[in-house]
Amino acid sequence: MLLFYKIVGYTASAASVGAQLPQIVKTFRTREVSALSLATQVLHTLIAALWILYGCGFAASNDLPDALIMIVPSGCKCVTSAVLVATILQFRHRDIKT
Repeated sequence: MLLFYKIVGYTASAASVGAQLPQIVKTFRTREVSALSLATQVLHTLIAALWILYGCGFAASNDLPDALIMIVPSGCKCVTSAVLVATILQFRHRDIKT
């Protein structure tokens, strides 16, 4: 039964990270960020960083392989959220004319 929960955890982690990739691709292609919330992306980055810290604490007191299910996806999520934050800051004052 433990294997089932690990599979669920890894699947959820991959989905969480993968869910942001289409937004990043679209933002880079269109350079349109007016509909994106900077505050939301900053919060996503902060939350992912906190999950990394939690996972490191969990790894120190328990088992590293079990903690990696929190640390690795949270690191990826932190990076993707930070990319969106940087993109919003870079393109938010542009006036895109098509």
